[in-house]
Amino acid sequence: MTAETQKILFVDNHQNYIDSICEGLSILFENRRDFRCVYSCDEALDLARDKRVLQIFLDISFGGEPLGIEVCKQIKRSYSFKWVGMYTNFFKNTNYFDMAREAKCDEFLGKITDPELNLMVLKCIITVNDLAGIRDLEYKEAHKILIGILNEIGLTVSRLRKKREEHINIYKVLTYGLKAFDLIYDAVNSGYCEERDALRLHYGYWELLVDHARTELVIRRPELRYLLNPITGGGLWR
Repeated sequence: MTAETQKILFVDNHQNYIDSICEGLSILFENRRDFRCVYSCDEALDLARDKRVLQIFLDISFGGEPLGIEVCKQIKRSYSFKWVGMYTNFFKNTNYFDMAREAKCDEFLGKITDPELNLMVLKCIITVNDLAGIRDLEYKEAHKILIGILNEIGLTVSRLRKKREEHINIYKVLTYGLKAFDLIYDAVNSGYCEERDALRLHYGYWELLVDHARTELVIRRPELRYLLNPITGGGLWR
């Protein structure tokens, strides 16, 4: 692991939970990322100053209080370029969603009880977010990266459905497929105009999958439709 390895923080006062996540993700990424477990808000704010920390996952509540919201606010105020995702067990608490939006977090997730499936979802999110740093790809290279990511997302969604996981989690994972298209499209060398147009055609098919998942969510879990509202206004929150 080099000195410039990207650091990814998991901030939660449930030590066993994030210890297992960081250990599992380190194996999945073959130690190409430095996953750090953080058990306090103060430590999270201290570590967030490190320029190698670009992605941070926060539990909204510490000891029953939404202290994660305050941490997110301070990080976004000082380092707006850092990606911050927040998660909770309490989807029915719409106040948490409103607070997350006010804090300008980039994602709002639910905890997944199946440990292996939870790691698969997090790996998809982290892999797509990593694309934000790539530039000037040749089309063949970009296509290979994109197909690899979409296959992994497709496998994860299939597992989510098989385990009868929350429809919101299925929808969220599929939206990262759209985000991958957007980031890859921007990274492809501008000289490859026809190839970039081809990416847009494939995008239309993936968008249909997301639309279907959105409709399924609204029909089956209408009480969670508030999670379809935008938080940061990015293309991910449709």
